[in-house]
Amino acid sequence: MMILDGCFVLELFRKKAGIVPQHPDDPIFKTSYMKKILLSDLLLLENQLPWYVLESIFYLTASHRERADTSLVALALKFFGFSTIRSGAINPNIIPVNKHLLDLQRNNLLSSYASVVPEQTAWY
Repeated sequence: MMILDGCFVLELFRKKAGIVPQHPDDPIFKTSYMKKILLSDLLLLENQLPWYVLESIFYLTASHRERADTSLVALALKFFGFSTIRSGAINPNIIPVNKHLLDLQRNNLLSSYASVVPEQTAWY
């Protein structure tokens, strides 16, 4: 089941990024509310796939050119880029090791927050 779900998630990310062509009648991209439903479903704690499962499927299915051009972190952040919960610029290089997609979103939020909030100074 994790392999099937992982393949769906990666294909969804690739279609959103334009790596895989979208069919004009694809209900996921044709229906306006479907993106919001998928976003909320992918971020539910009970729906989280282990990051190493997604990464393994990504590297097994990606071409050499795709691996050189993009990473799984960049694909995932590009998919979640239309959401309203992300703030600040996306920098895939500062995202630490992730446990799952929800953890990636958390790390992205924390890294963008850290870049906006200056260092706290002690008031003695």
